[in-house]
Amino acid sequence: MEKVVFTIPSLYADHHVTRVRETLLGLNGAQEVAVSSAFKTAAVVFDHSRLTVQEMMEALEEAGY
Repeated sequence: MEKVVFTIPSLYADHHVTRVRETLLGLNGAQEVAVSSAFKTAAVVFDHSRLTVQEMMEALEEAGY
């Protein structure tokens, strides 16, 4: 397992936290996701053999983040 932390400047409220969390957890290989609107970050523990950082970045971009 690996861990990556994304900085997401547009994370302002709980509905953004929920959307980002659902987006990342919906990816095959994401194990744990912790999202903070206070720190504007999303930390993801993932299986690198099934999911890449690039794929997560693309999913966040598609979701508007």
